Amino acid sequence: MSPWRSRSTRLVRLFPHRWRDRYADEVAELVRDSPRPLRDRLDLLRALPGEHVQAALERIRTRSTEMRSRLALAGVLVVAGIVGGAWATPRLQDGWVEIPGHWWSTLAVLPAVVGVGLAALAFRSGRRAR
Repeated sequence: MSPWRSRSTRLVRLFPHRWRDRYADEVAELVRDSPRPLRDRLDLLRALPGEHVQAALERIRTRSTEMRSRLALAGVLVVAGIVGGAWATPRLQDGWVEIPGHWWSTLAVLPAVVGVGLAALAFRSGRRAR
């Protein structure tokens, strides 16, 4: 193996994983067959920070999309639980205080409890991702 090939392989390893999956073989071949390999390596080094920034932005975009969808589901569950509680409360003798004492009223407000838990998990995972 030529020293130029091993250097281009090492340089390609510095790029983000998705970029390497897509371009590594092609770039290594282009640098290997290039009449100006040093200039091409410098061009790759110049492009390296931009690729890492782009990969980081993509990770943030994906995480925020996941967080928004979890929060939307949590909101729907909370609303369903509130509606269930509004439905169950008039049917109870002492009002909403009795909800834990009846299986059917507990099931009516259970979506709200699950929704609050899901929202807490979404915020926690979003904070940890930063």
